[in-house]
Amino acid sequence: MNQLIFKVLKQSHKLEEYDDSTLFADKYDFLKNHFFNEANFTNVPKNFDYHKFKKDFEHWLTTTKKLNQETSILEDIDLIKYHDTSAIKNKFGIGGSFYIFFYTFQDVLLYKIQSSQWLDEFSVKQSKFNFAKLVQNDYKTEIYQFIEKYITDKYFAEEDLKRYIENNCYVENFSQHQKNWFFCNKQQDEYLLAALEISQMRKAPIDFGEQITWKYILTTHHSSLIALNTENEIEDIFEISNKEMTVKTEIGKDPVSVGEYQWLCSRQNEKKYHDIKNCVPIEKYSRLYEIARLNWLTKIKNNQLFANDIFNFLTATRQDPIDEFTLFFINIENINNKDIINKFAEEDRLINIIKKILKNQESASALISWYEKWHFSLVTTVALIYILTRVPEDTNDFSKILPFHRKIRELFYKEEKDKINKIIFDINFCKHLIKCNENKEAIILLEDHLKNLPDETLLDLLPAHNLDITSTASGQTLKIKILDMLVLANEKDKSVINSLQLAMLQPLVRQRLEQLITNSSDNLKMRAEEIKHLLEIGGLLSEEDIYTDEIYNSLKRKDIEDRLRHPAMRNASTLNNFQTWIATVKIPDYSIIKSYAEPLNIKNYPELNNIISDIKIALELEKVEPFISRGDKSVGITSFEAEIPFIIIGGEHLNKDSQYHLTSNEFKFALGLELAHLFFKHSRITANDVWRGAMDKSIFLVDALLSILPVVGILGKSFSYFEKLSSFAGFLQKTEKITNITSKSQVILNSTGQAVNLYQKISKKETEMAREQEMLAISRLMQLTADRAGLLFCGNIKAAVRSMFLVSRNYASELHVIEKYGLEKFILKQDETGNFVNQEFSLRIANLFSFYLSDDYVTLKNEIKMK
Repeated sequence: MNQLIFKVLKQSHKLEEYDDSTLFADKYDFLKNHFFNEANFTNVPKNFDYHKFKKDFEHWLTTTKKLNQETSILEDIDLIKYHDTSAIKNKFGIGGSFYIFFYTFQDVLLYKIQSSQWLDEFSVKQSKFNFAKLVQNDYKTEIYQFIEKYITDKYFAEEDLKRYIENNCYVENFSQHQKNWFFCNKQQDEYLLAALEISQMRKAPIDFGEQITWKYILTTHHSSLIALNTENEIEDIFEISNKEMTVKTEIGKDPVSVGEYQWLCSRQNEKKYHDIKNCVPIEKYSRLYEIARLNWLTKIKNNQLFANDIFNFLTATRQDPIDEFTLFFINIENINNKDIINKFAEEDRLINIIKKILKNQESASALISWYEKWHFSLVTTVALIYILTRVPEDTNDFSKILPFHRKIRELFYKEEKDKINKIIFDINFCKHLIKCNENKEAIILLEDHLKNLPDETLLDLLPAHNLDITSTASGQTLKIKILDMLVLANEKDKSVINSLQLAMLQPLVRQRLEQLITNSSDNLKMRAEEIKHLLEIGGLLSEEDIYTDEIYNSLKRKDIEDRLRHPAMRNASTLNNFQTWIATVKIPDYSIIKSYAEPLNIKNYPELNNIISDIKIALELEKVEPFISRGDKSVGITSFEAEIPFIIIGGEHLNKDSQYHLTSNEFKFALGLELAHLFFKHSRITANDVWRGAMDKSIFLVDALLSILPVVGILGKSFSYFEKLSSFAGFLQKTEKITNITSKSQVILNSTGQAVNLYQKISKKETEMAREQEMLAISRLMQLTADRAGLLFCGNIKAAVRSMFLVSRNYASELHVIEKYGLEKFILKQDETGNFVNQEFSLRIANLFSFYLSDDYVTLKNEIKMK
């Protein structure tokens, strides 16, 4: 019997001390002394309906346990006599009949089971014999469990029990009896935070003997010790609040001290005692916050659900923005609950929370302290910093959180191994530095990354089919983002250089061209304006055909390799791989084609003959035979490598009335690129069925070519980062397109989700598909190198682009539409799946524009002209 309850009952019912020799006045006197001394009890709530309970209990006895029962009352004690319906007697002649006694008292229900003979055969002269010792089956365990569970189930929500007790890892073996005790006695906003077992009590509040076990209880309001009897019922409670807890680490079981009391942990819960010791001296909500945090850090789902529930309570109770911020991030980290994310997006709630945090002048140190306690994953850290740096609106707020961003960067660099993730992280960090006017630090970091960027060439050569190459998210995305920020951070003279680099990387992006036109002057400005005009409506209208007889210098080999060849093919190892590979390819025999064509000479086509001769001199090509083809081959210009190389020129290009007619400058481009194919020996592998096949297909398979492709790959390790870099390009394009959303919080959350997904992408090794993509990339590089030569000899960017359309039956028909609606509309044409149908052709145009803006073009143009 609980000591506190017994003291009250002893006084109210005049209970006496008794032993086996005590004689009682009557049956009630006998019952009350034994019952109140030995009864079991459970706490009941203030709204406990005893009569309803008694009725439900009787029904359970009858229907579930199949027992006969009779009810009676002796003074103020209810009696229910029950027995098995079989009425079988044991060998002593005693039937299986029992009494259960009930008594309600001050929010407590007392109950006890005894053999019916114990009470029925009572006599004043002899009342010490206890037949209960002979009873075999009194259903005691099941009955007592029913009573405790009835109270719990009927009056306390299962959800609350699971949420606040069963999911809390610091609550150990909390029985139904203990649950009833806590829920019946707790204050309205009181939470059970810990219930830890005690292995051995060294200094107890009172000596109950060895029959008592102890447990430590911590709630938001109290710290206490409870003594438990042999039936695991609470015998007594000792308040030990407002006293510091110390836990020492020793060999064996760790000792715990609170005030004058001392005990030993068990081996299983000593860590838990160490965890909670700092919770004891703090105020109730801070105590609750800390227990929730400790549960969340276990990474166990149920414990994290407990933490989530606690923070829902805290956010509604104490209106601390850090609580709301925590709730948001534990949901991202744990269950990524869409409902909670949508909740934070509503009415810009997330932004308002961050603004409240930033009102505190010590917000950076508060955030650092908060972050260090939570041990978030790198992915959640990315989301955290991404969100924080998108809310401030002025330099002061940006400056407040910069120390926090620095701390996060330090931790991020310690754990993150992915090279690209580090660069992406620093792009965001440098943007923050610039917002805080820390330009010098940003420039140093950005320029260092610029020197050590992974090879992004493949992003230019193999963009995703749904990537808009007229957007700022296209091309070599890391390099572009870094240059963008250098334009912001640098002085004007350096900004001009950066603007040119950006326009060359994204020559189809209007704002890049406009930025370059604004910042540059003279010849560079004129070339940028020409390109901008070509993208507009009417930009590709034909011009009057004026033939100019050029006199060229021979190009130096060094200029060809260092300036004319596409930059991606200039790397020594790449070039060596390529040249080794191409030397192994046998020259196909296409000589039969010549028999169906008309030889071209100075007499029948003098201007065309002069153009070919001039380009041959510039490239130092010896014999190249030109032919005019009619019929099926009347459109297109193709070079073939043979013992004497030759070019087949479609006759329609010479017909002034044909839609395929080429002007002198357009011929210079088309012939220049074909002669360049011969010079670089591309025609061994690119004639008709190969690079033209690549033009019509996105990724092509040619068994003969794949069989000779070196295992190491011509482009080396470029594919190692390709998927990751492509993901970054896709991420930028998606975040650019997030529009028409009412809530700014929703915009931030949408882009944050995409940023998180990006960081989770891992750089992968090359695959078989990578080899096929490499074949396509090489094919494009060869074509782009030849295109550069064509523009060099043509010298007219409009004529070059028109020529590209006119030598193709597929694209020539598009030209009149482009003249009317503009080149940009052609580039942006998509199919029903969202893929850009003219992307391959558009890439050639983009690379041509880029070369036209470059210093390489200007230098080569000056070198080739005869002085």
